[in-house]
Amino acid sequence: MQLKASGDQSSFVRGMLVAEYPKLRATFVGMWETACKETEAGSSGVVGEAEKGAVLSALDPFLQLHLARAQSRLSDAIAASFAVKPGG
Repeated sequence: MQLKASGDQSSFVRGMLVAEYPKLRATFVGMWETACKETEAGSSGVVGEAEKGAVLSALDPFLQLHLARAQSRLSDAIAASFAVKPGG
């Protein structure tokens, strides 16, 4: 939870983690895949799907904020597209 704590302490860090969530997730999944393929723990089966789930669960707060921002941008664009124009 150190990642979340860092995000809570700095709005800049939180903003970057949320805005760049897809890259953040890809980085963590890539690290997990590397650990599975290239470490003794991975080859012995100690690192598996449960650990991947734990990593992605740790990123969940940033996912939720990322999705909320995306939904807000979509809602704003839809509202602007269907807004009633004055005098028409």
